[in-house]
This record gives sequence, structure tokens and C-alpha cells, in this order.
Amino acid sequence: MRRQSKIPIGVLTAILVVLAAGACIIFLFPSGSKSVVEDFYEYESEAEFGKSWELLSSEMKQRFPNRADYVQNRSHVFLQHMDVETFQYDVGRPKKVKNWRLNKDGRQH
Repeated sequence: MRRQSKIPIGVLTAILVVLAAGACIIFLFPSGSKSVVEDFYEYESEAEFGKSWELLSSEMKQRFPNRADYVQNRSHVFLQHMDVETFQYDVGRPKKVKNWRLNKDGRQH
């Protein structure tokens, strides 16, 4: 005879609840609690301009194609020219812009 093991209904329910909660967290917060925008400005505030350059969109990298130049310019403007010692930012809720798209040149129309 074959012996079947029975899983108590409470244990099965607990497992399903944990799996459902995990799935909700993954789908609601896929990249964790921080957004790319927050990461970008955090790097900027810490003068980690090379890391912030890595987060630029491909369109922005066309405007600033050389990472070293971007780092040097940001450093010069913020740290030397403007003599910035503090940095504060606030990321609000995103707003969808209707009918927004880029043309071939990367410009809005």
C-alpha cells in the first residue's frame, strides 16, 4: 500500500498567503522602493556623477556622449563654479503626458 502524506489545511493556507504577498510585492514594487530618478539625484548629491551618467536615457546620452566630459562639467558647475555644499531634492508623483512621443531626432512632438 502507498502511504499518502496530508498537509494540514492551515499550513497550505499559510504557504499560499506568503506566495500571494510575495507576488504582490514583486508586481507593485518591481525595482524596489527607489526609482531611477531618486537614484540619479542621490548620485548627483553625493558628487557621483559617473554613476548618475550611467542612469541617463539614451536620448540624454546623445546630448552628453562622453562620460568623462559629463563628470568634469558637473563637477565644475556644481562644486567649483556654484560652490555647492548641500543638495536637496523632492521627487513628486509622475504625471502622464498625453500624446507624447519622440521623432527620429529624439525630439518631442
